[in-house]
Amino acid sequence: MPAKKTVNPAAKKISEKSPKQPKVVKPSITTKVVIPVKPVEATIFDVDVLLAALRPVIRAVTPEKPGNLPLKAIRVDSRRCRKGDVFVALKGEKTHGAEFIPAAVKAGAALVVSEQPRPGDLPASMIHVEVEDGLLAFRKLASAWRAHHRIPVIAVAGSVGKTTTKDILAAILGGKFKSVLKTEGSQNGFTGIPVTLAAISKEHKAAVVEIGIDDVGAMAQHLDVVRPDITIVTAVAPEHLEKLRDIETVAAEETLALKRTASAGGIAVINFDDEYCRVMGSSIKAEHRVGFSLYPKLKPRPDLLVGRLSTDGLSVEVSGEIRGQRFARETFNLPLLGKHNASNLLGAICVAAVTGATPDEMRKGLEAFVPGFGRSRIEQLDSGVLVICDYYNANPASVSAALDLLRDRSTMAGRRGKKYACLGDMLELGRDEELLHRRLADKLAATGVDKVLLFGERMKWLADELRRRKFESDVEHFESHLTLSDHLKENLRPDDYVLIKGSRGMAMERVWENLQNPKTLD
Repeated sequence: MPAKKTVNPAAKKISEKSPKQPKVVKPSITTKVVIPVKPVEATIFDVDVLLAALRPVIRAVTPEKPGNLPLKAIRVDSRRCRKGDVFVALKGEKTHGAEFIPAAVKAGAALVVSEQPRPGDLPASMIHVEVEDGLLAFRKLASAWRAHHRIPVIAVAGSVGKTTTKDILAAILGGKFKSVLKTEGSQNGFTGIPVTLAAISKEHKAAVVEIGIDDVGAMAQHLDVVRPDITIVTAVAPEHLEKLRDIETVAAEETLALKRTASAGGIAVINFDDEYCRVMGSSIKAEHRVGFSLYPKLKPRPDLLVGRLSTDGLSVEVSGEIRGQRFARETFNLPLLGKHNASNLLGAICVAAVTGATPDEMRKGLEAFVPGFGRSRIEQLDSGVLVICDYYNANPASVSAALDLLRDRSTMAGRRGKKYACLGDMLELGRDEELLHRRLADKLAATGVDKVLLFGERMKWLADELRRRKFESDVEHFESHLTLSDHLKENLRPDDYVLIKGSRGMAMERVWENLQNPKTLD
């Protein structure tokens, strides 16, 4: 059955009721819009600047006294090298970048950085810098390159929603700035972050960099490279617990981004609906923080934006003031459905306001937003069945948010069919992974799901828990994507609503693909 176009159905009012909130830190009044930008360290990025940045990791430089010359760009892909560029030879999964040094030189590279000794066939005039660690050298170079450009650099961190927030923010900023650089996809780790920074060019007027962590100490290392002027942490939730161990460690790592940015003179953007971010916000000086909240009982105030979700769940009304920028019940259409995405949008609006973007500029930029792969996209089959394709990734917080979306959207007028939750394993949850999978039973019960279809070894724990509790809804576990999707095709009726969710490694998009194409093999 081929799928129809993406739809954006109306819904009944989404409850704005929220658990009791701790006291919100009252921000101070600031009347001047300021984009914090650190001073440029050099007017020209040249060989001397490069060598100074790499000094801690240099083994050898040949020729011993290289001439100084301007360098135009930093490349890790020899195919992109042009005259005057720096080529950094990184070790890949299958090959080493050193193999492509001849190609980079032929393309015009003026300088080569590699952890391997100078190749014997390299032209005598070519500058070769041998370093102890190629990736570390690349990170140091990317940080120096970032400091060389006089533009605001914005960091987006958090356990959930950071890629969506990054994409929304980049789109919004596009309404103000002619060219905005952003992290591509989810390249938010030790290699992806410097790749983004090294891509900054003279055309860019702002950069949005996503920061992801999976181990203790990773955030501090990333911040040393990015040196953000503005930082937002979307939310704190269980993530990568194999190395981060527990939620307290996750919170300490994620909120470090807020603290470090503020202490360096930048602006920390605080999600006051998140317990951990709110606590960190209380320790940051008022002049270095702004905030946002969807909590309906809060009143807008200087340096705090309050968003109110519309009754149909399709827009957010924003009020408050950020750095002298007033929002008087400004309405923004939700680019992705769900209260969690309303929070992502509100956070992006708050960040954009710090840069001086106006509501009209933000709305203009938002029109260019394109949803990323497998992120809260709602599709409709020819039969009329609506499917929430939200299979990019999963952890307890994002699964909970997706189930809320399933409940809220399925209550739309005239849709009385069954609610199906198709869930794949949540990966990298460490020693508590069984407990965290079993706890989803509470959320499934609270959201009134009619059918629970599970895939993956870890989801057997949830199936057992649901059966142990004598869960009223039907529960089935499947050994393949194909058998799960075949079950759906045999049982779905026109008014039904389906959620497909799971960690990236579970490839739950195959369920959606199989629903559309009966010939697709698992």
